[in-house]
Amino acid sequence: MLANDFDLVFSLFKRLGKGPKCPFNICTKLEKLNWEPNFWGPRDEPLIAMAHWKLTNGNLGATAMRSHRVNPLKQEQILDWNCRKKIIEDVAKGLAYLHEECRQKILHLDIKPPNILLDEKHNAKLSDFGLTKLIDWNQSQVMTMMRGTPGYLAPEWLSGVITEKVDTYNFGIVILEILSGRRHFEASETEEKRIMLNLFRKKAEEGKLVDLIDKQSEDMQFYKQEVIKTMQIVAWCLQSDYTMRPSMSMVVKTMEGVLDVEKDLDYSFKP
Repeated sequence: MLANDFDLVFSLFKRLGKGPKCPFNICTKLEKLNWEPNFWGPRDEPLIAMAHWKLTNGNLGATAMRSHRVNPLKQEQILDWNCRKKIIEDVAKGLAYLHEECRQKILHLDIKPPNILLDEKHNAKLSDFGLTKLIDWNQSQVMTMMRGTPGYLAPEWLSGVITEKVDTYNFGIVILEILSGRRHFEASETEEKRIMLNLFRKKAEEGKLVDLIDKQSEDMQFYKQEVIKTMQIVAWCLQSDYTMRPSMSMVVKTMEGVLDVEKDLDYSFKP
């Protein structure tokens, strides 16, 4: 168990002697993690290592986004505000641990709803470290090939020089999806609403962030002031200039009410 009771779930597959070394290296870095690896593999395949927990609520993509496609003929759970807030805090704490409490900084590089798993109590657990990058503490940034999922990629990927703040950007997109109950891209929407980041920028400029709150949840509407404050954290995480984004520990403190969101934010971010 990690600090703050945050679990990391390793769905890391590595063929011995091939591919990146990150998965097995990470296992040696996360000293606070209490996990039992299962080693197995077919006769004709190299060894595979995994660690897993009982995750009865699947992944965040299959849970938090249900409200945008509610089927009136099927009873589906819509997460309330406190549950969504807890998930956001869990992910923030997990990323803060990876970035600040390990022997090396660990950049996940693929934070998105399908890679956030939920147990029976909706505790969030990070998974899929296949694209992970390790950075020594004496390095402020690192050059690497672009990796990740379209729609979640930070602007600085175009230069190939990145920091842990790319995870902060990913995290901002994920929060926006959690609060709105929809994906960052919805092909079925009108052109104006299709890309969530464009819509977020427009509503922020108009002072109408309330329009983005999940309309399928009465509870989310009831707590709209808290939700809007969290959307301000989203804007902070999505700053085009990565040096203006908060560290993940700062995000945690802001969620806990210990720290205020930066006031002078740039809303000109682009998808």
